[in-house]
Amino acid sequence: MKRHITLLALDTATRNTGYCVFENGKIIKTGVISTKAKEPLDASFVNRIIDRFKNPMRLLMNPGPVVYYIALETVDFIFRLDHSEFGTGGIMGNEKRIDNSSLKENGDVGKKEYATHARTFEGYKWYKPLLVALLTFAFMGVLEFLLFGVVAIYSIAVGDNIRDIIDGMRNGFDSLDAYTVQGALISLGSIAMVVPALFLATKIIRYRPFGSYISLADKWRMKPFLICFLVSVIAVGIPNMIQIILTSENTHTIRFTVLGFILCILLVPLQSLAEEFLFRSLVMQTFGGWIKISVVAIIIQAVLFSLLHPYSIFGVIEVLFAGLIMGFTAHLTGGIEAGAAVHMVANLSIYILNGFGFKSIKTNVSISGVITALVLYSVFFAAILILKKKTKLFRVSD
Repeated sequence: MKRHITLLALDTATRNTGYCVFENGKIIKTGVISTKAKEPLDASFVNRIIDRFKNPMRLLMNPGPVVYYIALETVDFIFRLDHSEFGTGGIMGNEKRIDNSSLKENGDVGKKEYATHARTFEGYKWYKPLLVALLTFAFMGVLEFLLFGVVAIYSIAVGDNIRDIIDGMRNGFDSLDAYTVQGALISLGSIAMVVPALFLATKIIRYRPFGSYISLADKWRMKPFLICFLVSVIAVGIPNMIQIILTSENTHTIRFTVLGFILCILLVPLQSLAEEFLFRSLVMQTFGGWIKISVVAIIIQAVLFSLLHPYSIFGVIEVLFAGLIMGFTAHLTGGIEAGAAVHMVANLSIYILNGFGFKSIKTNVSISGVITALVLYSVFFAAILILKKKTKLFRVSD
């Protein structure tokens, strides 16, 4: 089995920066990263460094002018070495991640792909994502059982029949109730249980941090999310609401209760975020780790995403396209923040209007609705491409 390690070297004396790629311990490529560098790293220079690695005791001496060496892919070590003798210095630490964007622009070395991110962790085995998925669904079952218990207690307290609420949800989106307390908790809250369930699963199968399911930075990037949320409101939310108001039937019946409206506003974003964790994180990265082809993993998650929405054929096509857009968006931006933003905006617009009497959620989707969705999601994706090209909004590290 081939093992690649990429070393990034910064010579603090000359300000030259370069990289060296090893395959099973042998140098196979060197090159320049920094514009200040005069020439690529000399292979013999790096070999002298590797000779020092064979005897760590030689490193434990007083440091002088320094050169930093970082293993990008395996993140095994960081060494600080003396520039003049290449034999002094000390071990600085480990498990440090850095932005590989400069490497990507100069030879594509050290590139990380979101869809196959699971494979970059040292403890990765093919079965571990499967165990995480199984535990996630198990915890979901437990959490949903507890949630249904809360709903049942509340229903008894207010004199409602819980059977009527559950029976009304068996007829697809036409009878969906997300507007009363019980309906919002069951239809939206049950899906939101994905997030805590996945969190608990990662604490048991400890080969990668929970944050790695969010982005390549292993954390939630708030600035990209907020900007993409604003872009989503402009590109998808407002046009979608105008289209619904102009074309959908208005029953002039407000379905919201006061508490139901508050819960809907709170739970729709959580439900949307949970679906991003489930499909664009867990499912996509699981198949990406197995197949090693990002495009195939993106297609698989989009197909599963569409099949789990009980729409007519046009509705399935619409959801399939949305799943592809959000999958490619996650892969392009290195995280789920942008996809979560447009997902939240789209769902909020239809749930709110449906609760105020417009039939914006129904099982039978028209072809005009599909065309509208295709156009709006395409505009959103075009905006993401522009942001990706023109800004550093989606960089992995500060």
